[in-house]
Amino acid sequence: LLNMMDHDIHPALRDGALPPHGIGRPLKAGKEEIAGLLAALERFVATSDDDDAPRLRRRANRLAKLLRGIEGTKVALGAPDRHGMVSRVELDCGTPDRAIALARALDRGDPRTVVVSNMLTRGIVIFSVDCLASGEDQIIADQVRNYL
Repeated sequence: LLNMMDHDIHPALRDGALPPHGIGRPLKAGKEEIAGLLAALERFVATSDDDDAPRLRRRANRLAKLLRGIEGTKVALGAPDRHGMVSRVELDCGTPDRAIALARALDRGDPRTVVVSNMLTRGIVIFSVDCLASGEDQIIADQVRNYL
């Protein structure tokens, strides 16, 4: 029924507007999107958490190493998640104000770095390494060092 909503409009009133497809047409997926989704699902099913865990731990260890030694901060790996994966690095900035200011600076930086914000009020900035590409850990460390 929703897809037929505009069929009751007289053709003369459409005046070159969008084709008469109702509101549902823009929400439909094309064959390219469906093929991409299937390829992504096949790739996802072919991997396991056991494959990801060592890679994520290496990334977290590397970022933690790069962040160590910044004056007034402490670095720690985040607690393992329910699957035993470590994919977060915690930077204790000492005060909530300092952590919030760093998070804002990173969010406004170029490139933009978004942090996990649920511990900012405790003075801790959390970095998730799940989606980092090669070399991005160095960019984050450089941004943090430049700000602090």
